[in-house]
Amino acid sequence: MRDAAAAPATARTSKATAAPASTEELIRARADSIRVGSALRIDQLEAQRRDADAIARRQVEAELAAEAARLADLERGGLLDLVRKLDRDWVSPQGLLTSPERFGAFFERKARGGTLDPGRANASPDSLSHGDTIRVPAGRWPLDVQGLNRASRSKGYPRDLLIEGAGMDQSLLVLNDEFDVSTDVVNLTFRDLTIHADDNYVVQFRQGFTLRLERCRVIGFDMGAGGSTAFNGRDGALYATGCRIEAGFGKSPWRGNLWRVNGVFLARLEDCTIVGPIGDLDTRRNGLIVYDRVQFVDLEAHERKKLEHGRGVRLIDCRFEHAGDPLAKRFKRDERDVAELNPAWADAKKRRR
Repeated sequence: MRDAAAAPATARTSKATAAPASTEELIRARADSIRVGSALRIDQLEAQRRDADAIARRQVEAELAAEAARLADLERGGLLDLVRKLDRDWVSPQGLLTSPERFGAFFERKARGGTLDPGRANASPDSLSHGDTIRVPAGRWPLDVQGLNRASRSKGYPRDLLIEGAGMDQSLLVLNDEFDVSTDVVNLTFRDLTIHADDNYVVQFRQGFTLRLERCRVIGFDMGAGGSTAFNGRDGALYATGCRIEAGFGKSPWRGNLWRVNGVFLARLEDCTIVGPIGDLDTRRNGLIVYDRVQFVDLEAHERKKLEHGRGVRLIDCRFEHAGDPLAKRFKRDERDVAELNPAWADAKKRRR
């Protein structure tokens, strides 16, 4: 009887040893699993560290290829169409703007028309047509931009216009107003001359624009009123090569800004010189500005900082120099006379110009 009675007890004891593990046992088991999992992940991370360059290269190349394909699709409609699409669907255009060949191709002339001198353009501004060229001889020449603006209100602005001089140091074109354009401009090109804004903006584009500057000097926009800006507009693109943009020739020679574009703005400047003090060298909204081999002279410290660390700017082989005191908050300077550029440009009535 004693043996028979002991059997159930033994059975009960066996059942008890097979019961679920205690809380502490579960904690210890989970900790062991975590340690093993952590070890596996560490091994994977070590492998990733060893192959980080190759992994990063594959990822970046795949992302850039996808981005380039999207950009190529957007480019098919032309530059203005691209700019407007980027406003809705932003894709970085860095590959486009760092390629002079690709970006420059958009600025080829779209039409060929007749040739006028400034005198004829002033006499009959409504005669300008798409593809025309205003040829500016050596010397100092006024251009009646007010007349061009009035004529454009009825017939529209020439969608493709070239204004060409005999050389940056030979031909001076003095504007009596800004180019105030209310229609799309497919291509406005200035070539081989000095543009004196005469205390105006150079351009005020109210619709889409593409602006080309080749071997030009731009002066006289630092008027100290409004934005005191050379280039104003919305949704556009600019390509400048071999140019000089210089403050000092307006009535407020210490107060000038380069551009204020309120939409998407794509710009490439190469082999250019920018003489300050000049502000607004970066983008206000979406866009990208590439400065390639550009020399900056007398920029204020905060403007340089915006260029070097701001959004929408890429600097390639650029230089910064100071003709004035590099510690000065602002480079105060007297108004410059165009006669210092070319004595033949001196104006007896307005000596400062």
